[in-house]
Amino acid sequence: MFSALIAAIIVAASAATLYRVSSSQKQLPPPEPDDQPDIGPRTVEQLRINDVIEIDLIDFVVVGLFEFEEDGHSWKTAQISDGTNEQFLTIGISRAGKPKFRLTRPVKIDVAPYPPTTLLVENNPVELSKKGTATVRMRGNAARGGNTSGRCRYWLYGNIEGDTIIAEQWGEDFIVYSGKIVDGTSIEFMQAS
Repeated sequence: MFSALIAAIIVAASAATLYRVSSSQKQLPPPEPDDQPDIGPRTVEQLRINDVIEIDLIDFVVVGLFEFEEDGHSWKTAQISDGTNEQFLTIGISRAGKPKFRLTRPVKIDVAPYPPTTLLVENNPVELSKKGTATVRMRGNAARGGNTSGRCRYWLYGNIEGDTIIAEQWGEDFIVYSGKIVDGTSIEFMQAS
């Protein structure tokens, strides 16, 4: 009987030790989407760091990604470079219809303290079509004026000629991007290996 008591104590102590060891071990976070293997071919809407895209016969490498999310809607802005020029390709910021591709560059337009409802792109008016606040996840060399905040306010402008402006507020700083809506069929996509 005494040996059965000792055996029970040993079993209980072993179980308690195993429980403490297993509960104190750190759990690994789930892999980030970029770390997951490809299942089939990707599209330009699924850009990742180091992917190559061709726009107007110029190859660009994706050096940074901004993944925006607002109320269940998500979109991306890829920071792309051809080695000398840096541009930004925003994909899917509008909720309706097929994703539009906006190719922009930073410009000096003063919109502080609050962006107006109309701005000018090369003397063409662009009207405010959407504004909001989004949570942002940044990857690669992604940086907006040195800001690394995970939230930004944005204002989206456009006109029927395809001109577009995206104004972003990061903290107290505004960054404005101006460009054109480009046809998605004119973008060639080569995914990184």
